Amino acid sequence: SLLRPRALVIYLRMRPETALARLRRAKRVRPLLLTADPVATLRRLLAEREPAYLSADHVLDVASMTPASLVAEIVRLAGA
Repeated sequence: SLLRPRALVIYLRMRPETALARLRRAKRVRPLLLTADPVATLRRLLAEREPAYLSADHVLDVASMTPASLVAEIVRLAGA
């Protein structure tokens, strides 16, 4: 606990397919996803990284949240 930053950590969880759709709309190049099957790549990365992500203070499933509701929930959690 001494090594953990004094910050609130929130994991914004979504399915790889949703993440990829959002990344495509943003039109930003993600070098790790320049593969024949970017969804499979995201699934592999998530499988490797999610154990660490789940150590966050809070986990929010954000796929169905609006930006406004997400901000409201983060503000609520930060005040808790």
